[in-house]
Amino acid sequence: MECRALKRSIEKEEVATGQYNDERLRINYFWLVAKKEKEDKEAELRNKNREYQDLQEKNAITIKIWRQRLKHLLFQNLDQETMVKKQGQIKLKNAEDEHRINERELKQDLRALKVQEKEQEVRQTEYQNALNKHFNALATAKRKEFERISNEI
Repeated sequence: MECRALKRSIEKEEVATGQYNDERLRINYFWLVAKKEKEDKEAELRNKNREYQDLQEKNAITIKIWRQRLKHLLFQNLDQETMVKKQGQIKLKNAEDEHRINERELKQDLRALKVQEKEQEVRQTEYQNALNKHFNALATAKRKEFERISNEI
């Protein structure tokens, strides 16, 4: 009986040992699967981090390029603005010079016209004086003729 009880006990222990080994194998399998999943997820996370860093670097490069383009455009705009201002100042200076020349010519023309007016006034006065003198001479001649006629009568 004792032998049978020990035999049953041994059989029970063998069954328990088999179950233990099965459980241990199953746990090892699940542990390996979980470890593999963890490694896959870590690799995926590393890949995502790398992609994120690559995108950040690409974005930083793109921003740097756009900033350079913006600086270039601002410099170009400033250069064109300076050139337009310079051209405007040159045109203004030329217009002022032309205006001064025109003004000087107009003043000279005005002086010439005043001189011409004075000369015409002098000639007109001389002509009037000459006409008056001629009229007076004719009047004197007529008066003398009338006096002579009146003396003769």
